[in-house]
Amino acid sequence: GKLKPCARGKQTQSRKTLALTLKDDTTMTKIELIQLGDTYPVYFQKIQKFGDSSSIFKVVAISENNNAEILNRETVRLSDNDFSFLTTRQTVADFSVVIVNRPLQGNYFSRPISEKLIVVSIFDIETLNIHEGISVEMYITRFLLAFSTIFQSFFGLSQQATELMQPNATGCLFDKSIYKPQIAIFFRQPKLSPAAINLLNSKTLPQNFLTDLQNDIKKLKIGTYYKLKDWLKENPIWAISITFLIGLIFSELLGNYTYDLIHDCLPFINNATTPTK
Repeated sequence: GKLKPCARGKQTQSRKTLALTLKDDTTMTKIELIQLGDTYPVYFQKIQKFGDSSSIFKVVAISENNNAEILNRETVRLSDNDFSFLTTRQTVADFSVVIVNRPLQGNYFSRPISEKLIVVSIFDIETLNIHEGISVEMYITRFLLAFSTIFQSFFGLSQQATELMQPNATGCLFDKSIYKPQIAIFFRQPKLSPAAINLLNSKTLPQNFLTDLQNDIKKLKIGTYYKLKDWLKENPIWAISITFLIGLIFSELLGNYTYDLIHDCLPFINNATTPTK
């Protein structure tokens, strides 16, 4: 029999939704996350959830490897060669990102191992003040956005992407940060620098890629509370002065409010304080 109008409408809508999904899948970078050893306190589901709402990347797999021989060594620092056993992974992902709680060769935060594999270290992550509004998941997501942009701009994880790196730590996604505190600058006012935007505009990117990327970057911005807290830490004299003034103002206002409340709610006080003739 013929489809009812409402059923036909639902079928058409379903096809449109499927087509949109397929379109998004072809333009988004697909990433596999690999937990290598103990990666606490990373909650990978939070990163996956970010990817589910992103138009830039999607986490298609999360795997775990706790039996790697390199985890049993006495030497803490890992070299690029230590990850060679992971270079032949077969997944639906465009590339894999290894998360490990060990320092890396050259003391870098991240290192490319092959065209399909990158490693990110969360070693000494506490220097990022992760309890001051910067979570370890935000830290990793920052790298995933950068890797995905490189993948789309250079048709893979190309070494030519070094031209994207910005020399100063000003809050750009592609700042050439040397120390973890420099990375923290990004989360206070995350952005793409004008130079990075100009370079990306010269590349062949999916439609609306830059707009979507900038929207995702803004999601990594820490709240005003944490920025104010950082400012007060850096300016202790102002902090004491502001605290004193706020306390003085509120104590005066609270005192007047309390008096008015008692005056209005307990009118017999007027009689008690009225002088007798």
